[in-house]
Amino acid sequence: MEKKKVESVLVFGDATVGNPDLRYVVGASLARGGIYVKRKSHDPTLIVSNIDVGSARLGRVRNIRTYSDYGLERLSGRYDRDEARARFYERIIRDTGASGPIVLAGRNETSNSLLLIDSLRKKGIKVVGEKTPTILEVARETKERSEIEKLRFDFCQKPRSWDQESCSNRNR
Repeated sequence: MEKKKVESVLVFGDATVGNPDLRYVVGASLARGGIYVKRKSHDPTLIVSNIDVGSARLGRVRNIRTYSDYGLERLSGRYDRDEARARFYERIIRDTGASGPIVLAGRNETSNSLLLIDSLRKKGIKVVGEKTPTILEVARETKERSEIEKLRFDFCQKPRSWDQESCSNRNR
């Protein structure tokens, strides 16, 4: 984040399936997706639907909040869909202390993302794009020791005949 001069990253999507950035940062499967907010030098926050809190707890983010915590239902009743969404994200950004430049990430419908970016910019939030390799591409390519061990464990849980030896050698 420092190299790219980015203060915060916000990753969002309707599901983690088909959204590798969201799946990676969350570290769990979320059927209804969520919003991940990471500030430089701070622990991340994950916002999910009430029904996905249990699934979210299986992931790597410890600070889990819900859409209800940010009043999504009230906003949706008071404003049209796009304005409610913009106000909802603005609340999340302000409450988590995220500041600009903020990168939005995750696989989402382009027109909805552009509309959200325009709305946030009008509200004074500095949203920026980034060139490849993105912060999340670099993060996904870089593995910590614990991630490598988890990959090995998962691999050896479903061994095939040709990899039995590599898994048995690992356990010696």
